[in-house]
Amino acid sequence: AGTYLVPSLAERFAASYPNVFLKVVGGYSGYIHEWLVRGQVDLACLHDPLPQRGFDAAPLVQEPVFLVGKSGTLPRGRRPVGIAELARLPMILPSRPNASRRLLDGWMAEQRLTPNLRMEVDDPLIIRALLRAGRGFSLLSRGAFDADLHDGRLQAVPLRPAASWRLALVVPAHGPRSPIVTALADTIAALARELTGSGAWPGRGLV
Repeated sequence: AGTYLVPSLAERFAASYPNVFLKVVGGYSGYIHEWLVRGQVDLACLHDPLPQRGFDAAPLVQEPVFLVGKSGTLPRGRRPVGIAELARLPMILPSRPNASRRLLDGWMAEQRLTPNLRMEVDDPLIIRALLRAGRGFSLLSRGAFDADLHDGRLQAVPLRPAASWRLALVVPAHGPRSPIVTALADTIAALARELTGSGAWPGRGLV
């Protein structure tokens, strides 16, 4: 999500608050959530955050999820891939409770299927490197593979039934919040609405 959000956020926030230094950390939602709970970050954008007492989650964007692999290796050309076919593919996914892992595990459990998990990798850069090398397939939203898609190194097809996950802005529900953090949260929500509305960020705005 940061692929679409952070460049515009940095520009707009710097224009309004030129003396504020932003620190941006990225990674899978499970790790960012831990940093939020420990107070190491002020707010977080997380995919399908699990409800937790003491935190509020405001939906931002519903992002479609794709099956992604090295160009020329995906089955069925560009047609959607069903769950039964997905179960036969060697998958490279992050460990639980990441959103993509929970999505696949939930689907497989409903159909009484077992995913063909080749590797657990908790680094998005390494997952993309493995996909480009043809070592397996993964479930990703568009921002995670857009550059490789345009370069022709990766290919993506939708899933059947269509799948998506919800990006939400998560903040502590209680305690003092500085005006700067409030302004940052408001700016993130405004940009999510604008970028999805213009089509610059693939997905459906929820703000």
